[in-house]
Order: sequence, then structure tokens, then C-alpha cells
Amino acid sequence: MEINEIRKLVHAEVKSKGIKEFEIYVNSSRSLSIESKDGKIDSFEASETTGASLRVFSDGRQGFSYCAEVQSLLYQFTMQG
Repeated sequence: MEINEIRKLVHAEVKSKGIKEFEIYVNSSRSLSIESKDGKIDSFEASETTGASLRVFSDGRQGFSYCAEVQSLLYQFTMQG
């Protein structure tokens, strides 16, 4: 899932709860590692990680949630909401 899609998904869920003040942070990174030995590829590793956090402000209180899976963040928020 692309970062902008994640942001829109979380934004829509938060707004549906009637929360007007909130902050969404989404980060994604990619890594590629290639090692060679004697002129030949010895190992090849590629990875991608995405994480999201959500901070909400409601009735003078603050709530915070974060995770590496966006569906988990939405589930956490939905269950607490």
C-alpha cells in the first residue's frame, strides 16, 4: 500500500469518528543489499518496511497509537474509539 493511500485511509477513519484534531505520520523505507565473492553474487537481500502512527486530541485528552501494519493501526483505533 502506498503512503498516500495509507494517509487517506487513516484520515477517513479518524474523521468518521468525529475527531477534528489529529496527526498522522507514515514512514516507508526500502533496503537493498548485494554481496559478492570472487566476482559472483554471494547474497542478495531486499526489504521494505512501512509504519504508521496516529495521535488524536479529543475532549482535552490525547491518544496515541503506532504500528508497522496499517490495518493494525486502524483496528487499534476502531477498538478504542
